[in-house]
Amino acid sequence: MDKWLVISNCNTVGLANSLSLLCPRAEVTGIHVQAIDREVKAGNVALETFDRVFAHPDTPKVTKVALDELKAVHLVPSLFFAAYHPDGCYVRNRQGQIGSPIGEYHSSICLAAYKAGLSVDDALSLYNRDTYARAGYLDLWLDERETETRKFAEHGIDIADLFVKWAGSGPFMYSFNHPVVGCIFDTAKRVLAQLDIPAAQTPFSPHDNLRESAWLPILPGIAEACGVEGSTMFKRGARYHLLGLPAFVRDCYRIYERAGGDDLVNQFAKWDRVQRLSEIVG
Repeated sequence: MDKWLVISNCNTVGLANSLSLLCPRAEVTGIHVQAIDREVKAGNVALETFDRVFAHPDTPKVTKVALDELKAVHLVPSLFFAAYHPDGCYVRNRQGQIGSPIGEYHSSICLAAYKAGLSVDDALSLYNRDTYARAGYLDLWLDERETETRKFAEHGIDIADLFVKWAGSGPFMYSFNHPVVGCIFDTAKRVLAQLDIPAAQTPFSPHDNLRESAWLPILPGIAEACGVEGSTMFKRGARYHLLGLPAFVRDCYRIYERAGGDDLVNQFAKWDRVQRLSEIVG
């Protein structure tokens, strides 16, 4: 059997399982990009023993892995599609990234309101269609689709037609960077097609491990623009427990107070919509 290695981010498990299902003659191992250096140093994995490596394009930026020294390397991006969740973000302070009430995801509106000195009630009043429109939340679908299509095409993977399929079954993202496993499975098929590797015809699909992670709601107003049902309920990571928007904002405020409000930074601060929010709230 061929030995294949997948090095990626949160999509690692889904991509490795997809390739394993589609290629029964391959023994597929998946290792998270943040763990690969540790596994190599510990002697748990020997990169030179793999016949093919499917790696995220950012692998050389965050690891010591020398991809150009391996046998056959195929770069596979991961889906980052924010049209459903344009308000989602990460937050950091001087010590690094800080957690949220649901795991790692925060709300750009909530952070902007906190930094502007607004009360929780005033912050909650900002969650409306007018804010979303002024911030540019409602016009992202086409741009996000074009950006992702171009990103994958740069690595020889054509996903242009897949967005119609994915959207036809309802929302296909749990957050801006966590797709449903069907997206990963379809991408794996396209990767194999690009490499002229026959894929098995199977009625099975991989386990959707990202379903267990945190979910961001598709907020009413934004949901209408995307043609889906809206919600204000957040799902906690690793738990089937929901948190409403008021509780989420209140808990975020408590976290921000403990983390040092003046030092808090939206890690997506360079995005136009985050900059517009600062103007709206300020």
